[in-house]
Amino acid sequence: MEWLAGFTERLAELFQGFEAEAIGRKQQIIPKLEEYLKIREVTVGLYVEFEFGALTNGIVVPGVVQQHPTFKRLVRHACNIVGWANDIYTYKKEILQGEVHHLVVVAMN
Repeated sequence: MEWLAGFTERLAELFQGFEAEAIGRKQQIIPKLEEYLKIREVTVGLYVEFEFGALTNGIVVPGVVQQHPTFKRLVRHACNIVGWANDIYTYKKEILQGEVHHLVVVAMN
C-alpha cells in the first residue's frame, strides 16, 4: 500500500508537469530557467520509473535514506542528466516543431 501511495503521488506530479508544459506550448511562452528546470526534472519521468523499479525489481530504498539530502540530490541529478541530454539530442527536431519547453530554447532566451 505504501508503494501505491508513492506511485500515485509521483504520477500526479508528472501529469501536473505535462499540463504546465502544454499550457506553455499553447501560449508559446518560454519559461524562465528556474521554472523550466523544476518542471523538466519531473517530466523526464524518472521519478515514476524509480517507483516501477521498486515494484518490479524489489529495489526498495529505506525511507531514512530517501530523506537524506545527498540521496535526494543524487536522484535530482540523475533526472537532470537524462532530461538535459534528451533536450540536447532532440533540439533540432523539437525546434522545428516550435517547442518552447526545451533546455536549449530556455537557455538561449
